[in-house]
Amino acid sequence: MELISFVIPCYRSEKTIEGVVDEINAKMKELSNSVHAAYVHEIVLVNDCSPDGTMAVIKKICDKYDNVTGVDFARNFGQHSALMAGLREAKGDIVICLDDDGFIYTVSLMAENQDNIRRLNATGSDILIRD
Repeated sequence: MELISFVIPCYRSEKTIEGVVDEINAKMKELSNSVHAAYVHEIVLVNDCSPDGTMAVIKKICDKYDNVTGVDFARNFGQHSALMAGLREAKGDIVICLDDDGFIYTVSLMAENQDNIRRLNATGSDILIRD
C-alpha cells in the first residue's frame, strides 16, 4: 500500500485549513472504500508565520488526526519556501501539493484518474503534470 502525502503551505488560513483537511480525509476514506485501491495518506501543513491564528488551528488539527503534521516557520519565508519545507517533511511515495484555500480538485481527480497513478508507478516517473 502506497503512502500519499499532501503538502499544504498555510498563510492566513485559520478559517479554511480545517475544512481542507476534513475534505482530504473524507475523500481519501471514500477512495479507500471504493474498488479503485486502498490508500494511506498523510497531510503536512506548513505555517508560513501567518499573523492570524493559523498555527493554533494546525495544532488543533494535529491533535485531532494522527496523519497530520504541522511545521511552523519563525518568520515569513514565502509560499515556495513553505512548500519546500513540506516536501522535506513528506514521507509519501506520491506527493500532492495543494493550496490552503479549500479547492481540492486534485483529490477528486485521483478517483477519476487511477490510470495516471498507475502510469507514474509503472514508468518510474517522478512527476506528473496535468493541465
